Amino acid sequence: MTTETDDKALQAAITELATRKDPYEFEEVLRGAGEFVARFGTFGDLFEEPGLTSAQFSGGQGTAWYMLGHWSVERNDPRPQPPAEFGDHTATCQVCDYLEDVAGLRAVFEHENCHECGLGLDAHDIGRDQFGKPHAWCRTVWQRCEPLVSPGGDAAEHQISDAYDTRWYAKLTDGTYALVTRTYYIARLDRRTFVECQNEYLICRDFADPGGTEYGSELVYQEVASSDPSSEDPRLLAAQASAPEPGEWRTHGPRWSPSLLAAAR
Repeated sequence: MTTETDDKALQAAITELATRKDPYEFEEVLRGAGEFVARFGTFGDLFEEPGLTSAQFSGGQGTAWYMLGHWSVERNDPRPQPPAEFGDHTATCQVCDYLEDVAGLRAVFEHENCHECGLGLDAHDIGRDQFGKPHAWCRTVWQRCEPLVSPGGDAAEHQISDAYDTRWYAKLTDGTYALVTRTYYIARLDRRTFVECQNEYLICRDFADPGGTEYGSELVYQEVASSDPSSEDPRLLAAQASAPEPGEWRTHGPRWSPSLLAAAR
């Protein structure tokens, strides 16, 4: 990329991260800050005075840019290494602990590409692993199946409405497919009515015939937040469902399958 293109990308990222999200979701905002660090580095890498101080204190509270500024001040940019007392701070500051680890991840990729897919950090999704630490997952291109929404049949014993599902697939390195299906329905259990989503993580030979070509699967049930569950439309929920998130397959897919996603890009 040209320097002019780099500058435009940086300015666009700053504008995005300096805008407060509504509603505010801490994990989403922190993830955005981490993605910035993975792509652009630290404030010390990017700015010289007086621009550095301006960047550190220009973010409104509740924004990703505010998180980045706080981290930059605490690590004492532009010093190449944080001060000794920074370790005590990260022990109690989730923001600085996470962003410093992302910076470390970026440094590793500057010396060598991924051992799994052979690509650089820009071909990976950054997110938390099961221990809460940042991890670079080989990016998987999930493609949504047609039709977008299908009848979901009998998904659960406590289901009291029609069910509707939607699914995504990704080709794996051995020629099989990873399939994520989200099935929505209204449920009733222990005299309580709620909306539930059954998430199925399945490996098959043919994504058009998952049941007939299945190798293995896992189910994860998730309650969907709703102020009036009885009035929800499962078909609409399926239509508006989100694609698999970074690391979702590695967390919930069949135990022997995660490494197969390395080439699914």
